[in-house]
Amino acid sequence: MTRMRAARRIGVVLVASAVTLGLSACSATEARDTALQLPGKAAQALDAGLGKVLSAISAPTIEEAKAGTKLSPKVTSPDIHENGVLTVGLESSASVPMLVSSSDGGHAGYNVDVAYALADELGLTVSFVSVGDASQADSAGCDIVMGAEAGNSGSMTVVGSYAEAATAFFHKGAEGTVERGAIMGKTVGLQESSLSQQLLKRSDLQAAAKTYSNLNDAFAALESGSVDYVLCDAYSGAYLQAGYPDIALAGSVDAPVSVGVAVNPSNAVLREQVTEAFDAMSTNGVLDVLRAKWLGGMCPLTPDTQVQGVTMSSVTPADTAVGSGAEAVMGATGGQDGSTAGANAVNIAG
Repeated sequence: MTRMRAARRIGVVLVASAVTLGLSACSATEARDTALQLPGKAAQALDAGLGKVLSAISAPTIEEAKAGTKLSPKVTSPDIHENGVLTVGLESSASVPMLVSSSDGGHAGYNVDVAYALADELGLTVSFVSVGDASQADSAGCDIVMGAEAGNSGSMTVVGSYAEAATAFFHKGAEGTVERGAIMGKTVGLQESSLSQQLLKRSDLQAAAKTYSNLNDAFAALESGSVDYVLCDAYSGAYLQAGYPDIALAGSVDAPVSVGVAVNPSNAVLREQVTEAFDAMSTNGVLDVLRAKWLGGMCPLTPDTQVQGVTMSSVTPADTAVGSGAEAVMGATGGQDGSTAGANAVNIAG
């Protein structure tokens, strides 16, 4: 990797981060970004990630700068649909911070930033396509699909893990994994008619559920002491807890599932190149920067971050009626609009 290649790749991340640090008003997009420009854990994580990246590069020479505008594709047709372009599928059900969609059709979010960085590593530009799930990649003309869960993407192969899917508890206190007994009988804030509400109902934690119309209100209640915990999609919670220096992850209620990039298993060339690109992004710190930007420095979710000993009953029709929809974020509009029953809507506008 030349110094120019590294500098250009970091430029993608730094421009996005600069936008975050420069906003101060209160529109939906601005509220989304300023939620991560707080002192403490989010800023420290971002600084650490940037330091790791910047220490690996130096200023380009004049010759490198002149040549820097020309990409060197590492994969070409027929292994991608269009030469010079990585066609990326974005699952329409993805929620903030994984995907933030604007009314004019623009996209932002963790999945989007990772896709840009991946394409840069592959020497390609990016084109985005909306898909229902990873199984629609071929019919939608996608080369890859972002945000795919291992073991839940049909016939597609998932490579390049950069995230984890889980439902998690947040509390006022240090980040870590609490004991089951610490949650027993406590009051837990949830979004009404959400997947998280269903999971809590099915658990043997005997906790008192207190529901809110959106997760913003639930986190505000946690901050004020009205509830002891909030249970929600781990990444939506990570996004919101960045705005509260004293709120942190307390452990997931279910086992984390790896999230990565779905690739057609018959496309060995693309699969290998994507895997190598993710290895490079992990080594050079680009993924650290993006994780810090969108997740506020929350630790990766592993089996060690799951609360142990929680027993779940089987799903019943009554449970399904409580809510079984995907976690979503409103305000900074996610792939879902928040109107679907069961969504954990987070209104962060204004």
